[in-house]
Amino acid sequence: MGTVVFGFLLFGGSLNTEASYEGNISNEEIENEITKERPEYAIEEATVTKRTVSQENKESIRSFENSSTVNKEYVETLIKNLEVRNDITDEEFNSYVLDAIEQKKNMDLETEKEFQDKVLQFDEESYPPKRVQSRLNPVDAAKKAYQLGIVLVLNRGARMTATYMQHARVASPLSPAPSTYVSRNDAWAKQVGSEIIRHTYSDFKRNGLGKKTYTQRGSHAFTSGDLYTALHRVSYTVNYVQRSNGGYAYTVTVSDVFDFAWGNYNNFAVGFGNNYCVAMQTLRLIKPFNISIVYTG
Repeated sequence: MGTVVFGFLLFGGSLNTEASYEGNISNEEIENEITKERPEYAIEEATVTKRTVSQENKESIRSFENSSTVNKEYVETLIKNLEVRNDITDEEFNSYVLDAIEQKKNMDLETEKEFQDKVLQFDEESYPPKRVQSRLNPVDAAKKAYQLGIVLVLNRGARMTATYMQHARVASPLSPAPSTYVSRNDAWAKQVGSEIIRHTYSDFKRNGLGKKTYTQRGSHAFTSGDLYTALHRVSYTVNYVQRSNGGYAYTVTVSDVFDFAWGNYNNFAVGFGNNYCVAMQTLRLIKPFNISIVYTG
């Protein structure tokens, strides 16, 4: 994620989320537009049959599914959506599945590179404190200050920012980075996924509507609220598959790295970075971690 600014959360910043789609239409209405029946595109519904999967795809799917639970659900949902269409050939099916897997793998590789870069930067910037301004044990002091910061952020309404801050904590400086934080079709995934759909809706209407399948891939920067402080800039992939009734099923996959590259700490409002984060980072008691979010409709 990009530079995270928590100061406005502590000192009265707004949590209103700005709209990405230019139009007086809610996120729910946009999603209803995507999934609604479209008689002009409807086809005779096919009986779900097992597709003939190429050997290349069998190996790619097996490897992809085994890499993570999120990836397994991703490809299973994709195949389920494709198998109800009787106008998609086995060749088209194989091509789309393989392309979708490659898109997701490329996004994951980019996120992993960002994660490794952040870990390297994090390790290079971390060092034992030269002087401790407290009679308390420096570790205890840092933990108490950081916990206070989490509570303050939570009280400002940024629930997931506080959750990610909590997840970033590790037991000791030698502990591995925290596990990937996965959100699948829960309230947070819906909030994130709905905003991505809103951001990409104009492109879908212009270039995807009427096609059997359509894929979008890119990055998006949230500008306010919990989305901004918890994520800010994310990478996403959106896969659309047209249903037999002419509407679309879609899967939004979002990847990010929750990191602590907050730039010049002196720029933070009332020294928030120095007070609540620098000590923990210096002592290596918080570490970057990957974020994976999946939202289907």
